[in-house]
Amino acid sequence: MVDTPASRELPRPADRVALRTMAQRRRRVWRNIILMVVTSGLVVLLSVIGRDEQSLRGPIQDSYEELEYVRAELQAAFDRGGLAPPRLPLPPRGELPPDASPAQRERFEEEQLDRLLRYTYNQAHRWQGQPERPAFVCYNQGPLDLFLREDRRHLILFDGTQYTLHTLTESAFRQQAEALGVELPK
Repeated sequence: MVDTPASRELPRPADRVALRTMAQRRRRVWRNIILMVVTSGLVVLLSVIGRDEQSLRGPIQDSYEELEYVRAELQAAFDRGGLAPPRLPLPPRGELPPDASPAQRERFEEEQLDRLLRYTYNQAHRWQGQPERPAFVCYNQGPLDLFLREDRRHLILFDGTQYTLHTLTESAFRQQAEALGVELPK
């Protein structure tokens, strides 16, 4: 077939239909790819938001409730005029049945130890607390992780007469520690 200028200018109707069909398919493929990427991104974003909300209602709330119990116990001991307990007074969590196997006993003791190791407890806080410079009594060993929001920590402070429980962002917690002269591990 000889390629002449006239044959280049006017494509055959079948060729025009084929070109249009290919262009439509190409647009449809790109549209579907973009739609899939956007939808996947939204699903991931909603999952992360949901994970943060579950953390705020789950482990972070559980930690807050444990430390609220600790704060109340420490305040009650102070109000009675007693000394601060040598161990952190965590709320009781279940009881070990008397007929527990050695494996159950070991698992129960590990869970209790894990709960104690979640927190840093300053037993000498009663001699350090002053109204203008409260003492760190107890705080989470590590920050409570969130994805979209800043990590949090719970902190119990003692000002010489009153125990207070605070939930702080990680940066506010570190600023508070620095202001009170508490050295935290890096």
